[in-house]
Amino acid sequence: MRPRLYTVRRAGAGRLSMMARPRGGDWLTEELHSLRRLGVETLVSALSAGRHVVIHCRAGIGRASLVAGALLVAEGLEPERAWQRLAAARGLPVPDTDQQRQWLQRFARR
Repeated sequence: MRPRLYTVRRAGAGRLSMMARPRGGDWLTEELHSLRRLGVETLVSALSAGRHVVIHCRAGIGRASLVAGALLVAEGLEPERAWQRLAAARGLPVPDTDQQRQWLQRFARR
């Protein structure tokens, strides 16, 4: 079965799509091959329920901390407390930019 991708219009290079989770078990290998045939180069799985989730970007400071911060805020943490926890874990100040800090504030208000 071919995965159904929902491609989002956006400016800039690259494509952004969403989809339901890939089928697992005996079908997982074929599902991943199908995604590759559709041109998918990166698959981001939104796992929780006690799973170990790793989020990355180039240096693991800006974009990665922003996504991790959004997850912590969605779980009920205040944005500033999320940044503090992320900085403690990373061992240096996060996020990279004021725009990232402001984005998380706006996200929390929604």
